[in-house]
Amino acid sequence: MCLAYKKGVNIACSHHSLGSMVPKNLKCWQCIEFSASHQVEQLTTELAAERSNTQKLENARMVMERQNKELKAKLAELEDQMKTRSKATIASLESKITNLEEQLEVEAR
Repeated sequence: MCLAYKKGVNIACSHHSLGSMVPKNLKCWQCIEFSASHQVEQLTTELAAERSNTQKLENARMVMERQNKELKAKLAELEDQMKTRSKATIASLESKITNLEEQLEVEAR
């Protein structure tokens, strides 16, 4: 039976009307052409969908790369701020220790 006939498409071809006189695996040229056209149309649609999906994924990847770069820069900035604060805190505490040591010496005399 012809592929177009199986899919329920009414194509006027002689073997459809002949019924059992034609072997079931026989396909007329119209049916072969229809089948090929249908496959090309289906593959074209699938290709367009894949291209669209690929473009969406590529855009998402680019957004994520940009966000990653921004977050790395922010992290580096915060790490530098912490180093600066730590150094300032250490210097302040060292100054307090020095003052307390001096007070202790004064009181010990």
